[in-house]
Parts: sequence; C-alpha cells; structure tokens
Amino acid sequence: MIMKIILVYVSPNSTTKSITQEFERFFQLAGHEVTTLNIGENENRHFEKIDLGVFQGADLIGIGCPVYHLTIIEPMERFLSFVLPIISVANTEMKAFVYLTYSGITTGKALSNAAHLLQKNNISIAGATKIKAPHFFDIDGYPDEASIGTVRLFCSRLSENKFQPIDWGNAKALFQKRKTIIDLIYPFRKIMGNLRRQPIQIKTNACIRCGKCANQCPVNAIYINQYAHRDPKKCIYCYHCTMICPEDAIHCNIEKLHKTIDLNRKTVGTETPQNDIFI
Repeated sequence: MIMKIILVYVSPNSTTKSITQEFERFFQLAGHEVTTLNIGENENRHFEKIDLGVFQGADLIGIGCPVYHLTIIEPMERFLSFVLPIISVANTEMKAFVYLTYSGITTGKALSNAAHLLQKNNISIAGATKIKAPHFFDIDGYPDEASIGTVRLFCSRLSENKFQPIDWGNAKALFQKRKTIIDLIYPFRKIMGNLRRQPIQIKTNACIRCGKCANQCPVNAIYINQYAHRDPKKCIYCYHCTMICPEDAIHCNIEKLHKTIDLNRKTVGTETPQNDIFI
C-alpha cells in the first residue's frame, strides 16, 4: 500500500529536523510519497500564506515538534489549530501520527495535547513516538543510533499495523502522563517557564546585520534595523539565535541554563524508557 505522507514539523534547534529526515528516508525507501513542511522556515511562518494544496489527497500526516514547558511547542499548536479544521473537511479519511523530541526529562502532556487537537477535528491517530534529543548547546552527532532505531521501529510497526488508527479510548490510556507531579504542576507551566527563561542579550557593537538570526527565528521574534532587535513578547526562548550568530553578538548564560535543567531533572525525574513508541 503506497501512502502519500506529509511530515509537518518545527525545529528551532535542528533536532526535530534531523528526526524528520530519518522519517522521510525510511518512508521513501518503503516506496511512499513523502513531502516535508517546516513551519518554522521564513516563508512558512505566516500560516495563511502556506499553500494548503500540499495536503490534498494525503493519507497520513506526521506531526513533529519539540516539547516546551510540558506541552507541544507554541508555533505547532497555533498551526494545528489553524490548519486542521480546514484540511479535515477536505479529506475525511486522513490519519496522523505524532513524533516528539524532548530532553529526556519529561514529555509532560504534549502527546495528549496533540491528540486532543486531532480528535477535535475528527482526524484519527495511527500512533506516536517520543525520542530523546540533546539541548541546543550539545547537538553534535545527533541523531544517535538509539534515536534512529526508534524511528525505524516505529515506522515498521506502523506499516505492520497497516497504518490503522488507534481507538481514542486506547490512545488516551497510552498517552496518559505517568508522573503524578506533572498533573500537579501543569497548570503553572507558563509561570514556571517564565521563571526559567534566561535573558538574551544582543551586543549592538558586534552585530553585522547579516540577518541570519532573523531568517532562522521560528517565531519571527527578531528583526534587523541598525542591528538585530528581539521582541520578548514573541520569543519562545529556544536560544537558537545565540548558537548561530557568526559574530557571537547574541548571548545567554549557558551556566544558568545548565542549573535550570538540573533543577528540572531533580524536580520531575526522567521518563523511562526515554525513547518509546505508542501503537
């Protein structure tokens, strides 16, 4: 059975993009028709300008995004809320799967949040997977063998299952968060996220106005005037700009971020297994 598959993803720090490329490679080798759509790219950030014809006749949509503050990343949530009501009307047989990248600490309620948006728009879910990914300051050598192996196993299981949808009752049981603490702190995720954000500083005397930060910011939070400016109301603190600036003109305190990560790990613990599939 040859499928038309659309992989929609957002990848502030390239890890989800790397995993998407593994999905694309596996599905193409299996003979499927695969199209990728990166909603974080400059030309795709204004969702109303995206040609939704790419979804016409699609059998399967893969939704890939990192986990931020216990849920799916904000640009993906906005995109799904915008596009799913439109494309679900045109194709009632379309199914979806979700693939998350996360730090290994917790996926929070990201799987159930994504599944809720799909169910709300009458799009069946064929499965989901979570894959551990490094933080933005340590992405060399990713994806590793464990991550690639998880992608291949998940795709094989989807194929063996003939891409059949999961009953929503079973899906909710699969995606239910296993740590009670997540249920307790989830309502305060935005407050906690704000407290853990590290200041991002732009050294105006070092900025050469190359525009790389503005072009790659997934939420259009940076623009160039006499030098780079950041809109803190739009910024999601992915810190991608701090890593790609060729002049080191954009800076954050990595040491404090390490301490925040350690605190998160001590507070929430780590999920076991860190890579997993749900079918």
